[in-house]
Amino acid sequence: MRIVSGKFKNKLVNTLETKELRPTLSKIRESIFDVLQEKVVESVWLDLFAGSGLVGIEAASRLAKEVVFVEKNPKHFKLLKQNLSSFDFEYKVYLNDAMRALKYFNEEQFDVIFLDPPYETGCIEKVLPLIAEKNILKTDGFVIIECTKDEKFDDLISNTGFEKIKEKIYGGTKLLYLQKTGF
Repeated sequence: MRIVSGKFKNKLVNTLETKELRPTLSKIRESIFDVLQEKVVESVWLDLFAGSGLVGIEAASRLAKEVVFVEKNPKHFKLLKQNLSSFDFEYKVYLNDAMRALKYFNEEQFDVIFLDPPYETGCIEKVLPLIAEKNILKTDGFVIIECTKDEKFDDLISNTGFEKIKEKIYGGTKLLYLQKTGF
C-alpha cells in the first residue's frame, strides 16, 4: 500500500495478506487526516495496534513529530520494523500487548491515539478505560477508533470520560473520533 500524502507520498508500505492484518484503506486514512488537518503537524501519536504501521507512517509523512507503535504479533512486528527502516522520522516501536504497553506509559501524553484492533474482539472495551485512567491523551487530543460499522461503544465512551465528536462510515468500516468530555 502507498502513503497517500505528505513527505513520503507514494512510498510503499509492505503489508501481509492475512485475516489478522487488515491495513487501513487509503480512503479511510485520507479521511482521518482530512478531519485532523493541521493538528497532525508536530503531534505525538500512539498507534496501539500498529500492524504494518501504515497509519503511523502516514502521520509521520504529514509531519507528526513522533509516532509510538505497539504491536503484539511477532510476525506483524517484524514487518513493522522492516517498514520503519525505510523511513526517516522519530519513532519508538514496542513488541507488546496493548494492555501491557499502556501500563508502562506514565509520563507520556499523546495528541492522537489510533485504535484499530482486530474487529469485535473486545479490545476497545479493555483499552479505552485504561487510556482514561492513565490520562495519556492530551486535553485537546483525539482517540480515533476504527471498527466495524455495527460495533457500538456509546456507553463505554461516556463512562470513560470521552465524548464522540464525529462518526464516519465507509462500507463495513466505522471511524469514531473521541475527545475528553468538556473540551
